[in-house]
Amino acid sequence: MADFTSIFIRRPVLAMVISLLILLLGIVSFFSLSLREWPKVETAVVKVNVGYPGAIPEVMESYVTTPIENSISSIDGIDYISSVSKPGTSEIQIHFNLNYDINTAIADVTNKVAAARWELPKDIKDPIISKSDPDTQPIMHLGFQSSKMAAEELTDYLIRVVQPQLQIINGVAAADIDGGKEYAMRIWLNPYAMAAHNITASEINKAIAGGQLQAATGNIKNTSQEFSINAITELNSAAQFNSLVLKNDNGLLTKISDIGRAELGVKFSDFSVNIDNSPGILLPITPKSDANPLDISKLVKKSLLDLQKYFPADLRGIVLSDETDYIRASLNEIKKTLFIATTLVMLIVFLFLGSWRILLIPAVTIPLSIIGVFSIMLLLGYSINTLTLLAIVLAVGMVVDDAIVVLENIYRHINVGKTPHNAALIGAKEIQFAVISITLTLAAVFLPIGFTTGLTKILFKEFAFTLAATVVISGFVALTLAPMLCAKIMDAHTLHGRFSELTHNFSAKLANRYTKLLHKVLQRRRLIIAFALLTLIGCGIIYYFIPQDLAPQEDVGWIWTSMSAPAAANYEYTKKYVDKVSEIYTHYPAEINHFGSGAGWRGTNTGGAFITLKPWDKRKRSLNQMIQLFQKEYAKIPGLQIFSMNPQQLPGSSSYTPIYIAVQSTGDYAELNKVMQKFIATAKENPHLMNVDSSLKIDQPQLDIVIDRNKAGSLGISMQDITDAINLAFGEPAVAHFTVTGRNYDVIPELDLPYKDYFGAVNNLQLRTSSGQLVPLLNLITVKESVRPRSLSHFQQMRFAALTANIMPGYGIGNALDDIEKIAKKTLLRNMKIDYMGQSRQFVQTSGKMLYTFLFAIIFIFLVLAAQFESFRDPLIVMFTVPLSIFGALLALLLIRGTLNIYSDIGLITLIGLISKHGILMVEFANQLRAKGAEIKEAIITAAQIRLRPILMTTFAMIIGAMPLALASGAGAISRQQIGWVIIGGMSIGTLFTLFVIPVMYFLLAKKESKQS
Repeated sequence: MADFTSIFIRRPVLAMVISLLILLLGIVSFFSLSLREWPKVETAVVKVNVGYPGAIPEVMESYVTTPIENSISSIDGIDYISSVSKPGTSEIQIHFNLNYDINTAIADVTNKVAAARWELPKDIKDPIISKSDPDTQPIMHLGFQSSKMAAEELTDYLIRVVQPQLQIINGVAAADIDGGKEYAMRIWLNPYAMAAHNITASEINKAIAGGQLQAATGNIKNTSQEFSINAITELNSAAQFNSLVLKNDNGLLTKISDIGRAELGVKFSDFSVNIDNSPGILLPITPKSDANPLDISKLVKKSLLDLQKYFPADLRGIVLSDETDYIRASLNEIKKTLFIATTLVMLIVFLFLGSWRILLIPAVTIPLSIIGVFSIMLLLGYSINTLTLLAIVLAVGMVVDDAIVVLENIYRHINVGKTPHNAALIGAKEIQFAVISITLTLAAVFLPIGFTTGLTKILFKEFAFTLAATVVISGFVALTLAPMLCAKIMDAHTLHGRFSELTHNFSAKLANRYTKLLHKVLQRRRLIIAFALLTLIGCGIIYYFIPQDLAPQEDVGWIWTSMSAPAAANYEYTKKYVDKVSEIYTHYPAEINHFGSGAGWRGTNTGGAFITLKPWDKRKRSLNQMIQLFQKEYAKIPGLQIFSMNPQQLPGSSSYTPIYIAVQSTGDYAELNKVMQKFIATAKENPHLMNVDSSLKIDQPQLDIVIDRNKAGSLGISMQDITDAINLAFGEPAVAHFTVTGRNYDVIPELDLPYKDYFGAVNNLQLRTSSGQLVPLLNLITVKESVRPRSLSHFQQMRFAALTANIMPGYGIGNALDDIEKIAKKTLLRNMKIDYMGQSRQFVQTSGKMLYTFLFAIIFIFLVLAAQFESFRDPLIVMFTVPLSIFGALLALLLIRGTLNIYSDIGLITLIGLISKHGILMVEFANQLRAKGAEIKEAIITAAQIRLRPILMTTFAMIIGAMPLALASGAGAISRQQIGWVIIGGMSIGTLFTLFVIPVMYFLLAKKESKQS
């Protein structure tokens, strides 16, 4: 090891060949790496859907949801189970731990559902089990509008021409149609005419279904030909349906035209979409979970351009929103930051050494280390994403450190008269232990991240190991290529230029002043120790005042707005107010690029809108400022509950709102609802929370139709006949299909509009008894009014209601959760407790792990240094720099009103390794001097004086390298700013304190005796 660096100084071609291999492998690997927003996160979620037509939510909960939950709860690897019981349907979601194998999960759930099948009602539909990815949301919204085509014509065109071409694109999971109006054959019936012709709902359904019979009819052969026979048994037009015979009463035919009319209409009418305040249709593009969204975006846009060549002249198709714009802009900003950081670091090296020729050394070693790491990333299966690029930006200031330490030490020997070759041999050998220690320390600081679990490991493993690999390559290059370049490039003439002399004289004067000040400091050791202890206490005080968050709320360039009307509101009411909300967005053309709004998206009383903002550099207001502006406008619309939110979220979370609390109860829903109302009212009084709401809504007005089963049974009337009549009166039953140009559409018989919304129409609906007589439906039913929950939810097999809320800007999710927990203790009953979902669950699972990761990082570094120094005292001295730098980092966060989040936490962990370098440089050189016979005080003062310039150079290089992060703007800027200020604050204040605290601690703690060489 002692002659390791000399091999490459004596064999320059070998050093160049190794470096070129690193460069070539890195370049080839770069073009093989995929481009993503985040590291790949596998979120294994299995969904079980069960249909039980006609069942109310209470029946679904008791007879379907609960038995299935009980059966699947014993499966290994489950994080949590949630379910929703609605009229006629039950949906159960099983959330497995992150990166759990989805195929194993589906197999286990399938087996458990099959085992519970005997407990379920016999007439339920077969359970549908599918995998679900909460992160797989539409990444693009295409908008289509036509001035001539009706909504159903445009929908049909999109279904036939556009949708198939988009769905075959590699990586696209779905290209759905929102706001479309599919064709349907509407059979509008008159209940009075039905009564007059003595015909029942079941007979109408049976006749329509029978009229659409399809059967194989064979063929005919003769001596020379063969003919296939096609019996045209289907009805395909309104005229044909109007002529359909429903009943033959002794030659008296009753047709549909006698009791109503058939017309070609639309399947759903209680749903509409506006695009930029004009009617249109949305086509959202959802990617597969393992697909690259950037590639999908390019392919979709190319496909849309190709399709537009064949569009009708009046058809307009545009890209309304593209989430990859944020990803692409964020990655471009980081690339720009990388270039700026590299340039600034090179400038710092020049200012300290004063020679353009010497600058060639870091100009070679920096890109070599950066490019070389791509081969390691490819080997580990990583991708180029916002976190690995962020690691590379930070690495710019770190990889130059090793080269600086080496060339500065060689520079020092040349400056005292040695030849460049001898100076390189002596200087590199003298510094190699320090370089190895620094490299291993920086790499070791990230090892604990690899041993943690959950989201922290998945997200930041790539960041940490990319940064660690870059540092290792940098250390290798600094010990192989850098000394050889120094021997070839440096000479006495280079070092004695005008600017070089100026920088040398300045450094010498600074070192002399520092030495004098250090003598005084060593005489006041108690004061320095007291100051260090106060700094440690100050860390705790500042930590208390900094908000805690999961991740900074970035400006992602688009806003989601949720709207809900009163529970009993119909589609017309909701659309009226949704249109008023849409009108608001037209007033901000300087900030808004496009917007889409819709009424009836998740029920007739709900609406929503997404607003795509203009690029970050073309608008003056931020996303949060726009949200606050909108909320003031929404207050003028009393007919809806409206709130806009920032949709930005980390992968693995299924919620937009940061606060997502599950309030569980062993009691009934009425009791839970009563407590939730009090809980919500108290939470709304908190000035830091907004848009507080509960998922439990017991406000759905309902008409309960109670069937007299005994009377129905005695008359020979089946439940199917009764439900057919009720469904015909108030539902939209699809009883058959008809074909138009190769596509099937529904046939829907129902009461005509004048009678549909009038309950008295049931007076004229007849049911046929077993004797053939007709009896009014009203004789068999009793109608009662009631108020029911919209749905019944379980969490971890307990009844629950979700509390959701947004947080005011500047307030952390950790602080908000603390507030919520305090309110819960005061308001919840003893049979109730809270759990966490969505982003709140991520925060709770992540926050504690980051603290443990931080502590383990310190322990790892301490052990690595102890092994290298063969001492437990020296690492202790070196580690005294850590609390000093943490104080500076926390102070910087406090001043910029930042938060403690996963970005700033990872910055703090990085800071541990960065600041430890200073102590290593001082302590290692002091130990060398003591081995030569120097006293403790003389050794540490000399070491501090000689290492002052490399310490200042590496510190300024790191600070300047992080400055573009701290001053970042545009997409993803807030996260970069926080990690940048952590590095700047920690390195600047930490270095200032280190220059005086480390010598004092060395003087006090170092061994009094030493081995002389």
